[in-house]
Amino acid sequence: MASLLLFSTTTPATAKKAAEAGKGAKSGKGAKLKTLSKEELFAKLAPATVLIVIPQRDGFSIGSGAIVDGSGLVVTNAHVVAASSGTVQVYMYNPKERTLETSLRDYVKNHSPLIGRVTKRGKDIDLALVRLPELVNSYPTIPLGDSDGLRIGQDVVAIGNPHGLTWTFTSGTISAIRKDALQTETPINPGNSGGPLLDMRGQVVGINTFIRKESQGLGFAIPVNAVKEFVEKFGKNTEVESPPVAAGPSLSKNPVPLASLSLSQDIERLRALNGRRQNRQAEGLLARDLEVADQLRQRMVRGELTVAQMLPQMLEQLKLMAVHNKATEEPGETTAAFHQQLEKTAEHLKQIFQVSQ
Repeated sequence: MASLLLFSTTTPATAKKAAEAGKGAKSGKGAKLKTLSKEELFAKLAPATVLIVIPQRDGFSIGSGAIVDGSGLVVTNAHVVAASSGTVQVYMYNPKERTLETSLRDYVKNHSPLIGRVTKRGKDIDLALVRLPELVNSYPTIPLGDSDGLRIGQDVVAIGNPHGLTWTFTSGTISAIRKDALQTETPINPGNSGGPLLDMRGQVVGINTFIRKESQGLGFAIPVNAVKEFVEKFGKNTEVESPPVAAGPSLSKNPVPLASLSLSQDIERLRALNGRRQNRQAEGLLARDLEVADQLRQRMVRGELTVAQMLPQMLEQLKLMAVHNKATEEPGETTAAFHQQLEKTAEHLKQIFQVSQ
C-alpha cells in the first residue's frame, strides 16, 4: 500500500480574531446556482474558510476548515485537531487585507484568534467539528453540494493554508472518483488539510484530507455527502469532546488568546449597543472610546503589553466610558445596557488576570 501524508504541519505563532456576517449553509443538491469565475469564488468563499492553529511543545500544528452553518459550525479533519485537548485557535479571513504576510509567524503577530471548541472527533472517518463563539450576526458560510453528481475532469478549486501560507487559492480537476475518496490534481499541501474542495458554483464537494507521499498531483478529499451525514448526526453537539488520549496543552490557561477573545467580543457588543443610540453626539464620543480600548487589545496581542500591564489601562478606559455613557444619557434602554456590558467586560478582565498569574 502506498504511503499517505496527512495535511498537518507545525510552526511557531501567537494570536488573532476576525469575524464576518453570513447566512446558514444549505445543501446544494438540486440548487440552481450559476457558475462563478475564480475571482468570484475566492471573494465569496475565503471569508468562510478558516485557519486552525493548535499550540504544541515544539511550535504549532496547523490546518484549515470550512464554516458550514451560520451559527459558527466548522468542519475540518480529525487529525487536524488531534493535538487539541478541547480548544483550538481559529483565524478568519479579512477581505479588507489585500496582501497577506509570507509566513504564519508574521501573520499571527498582527492578528488574534477566535477560540473554537472541538465538539466532535470522528472515530471511523477523518472528520471533526469545531464550534465558534456566538455572534450577534451570523458567520459567513459555504454551502454543501452533492458529490454523487461529480464527473471526472470536472473543474474544482481549493482554499486553505499550505505550510502556513494563509488563504491560498488553487485550481484543478477531479482526477478520479474512488470508493471512499475524491482524487484531485488540484495543488494541495500540508496545511490544506480540513479545507474545502469546491466546485465552480461555490459548493463544497469534498474536504481535503491527504496526499500520496513523494508524489505530485495526487491529492484526496472526503466526499461531501459523507461530510453531510457527519454534520447532520453530530452538528448539534455543543459540549467539548475530549481527545481519546492525552494531547497538547489547553488554551484555557493561555491568557493572551483568552483576553483577545473576551475583549473582541465585548467591544463588538458595546459597538452594537452604541449604534442603537438616539444621540449621535454620544455615539461618536463613545465610538472613539471603543477605538482606544481596541488599540489596547491589539497592543497586547502584538506583545507590546502583557496582560498584567494591559489590565489597569483597560479598566481605566472602561471607567472613562462609564462617565461618558452617564453624561450622554438619552431615552430608552441603551444607556443601561451599555453600562451593564461595561461591568461584564471589567469582570472578564479580572478573570483573565487571575488565569495569567
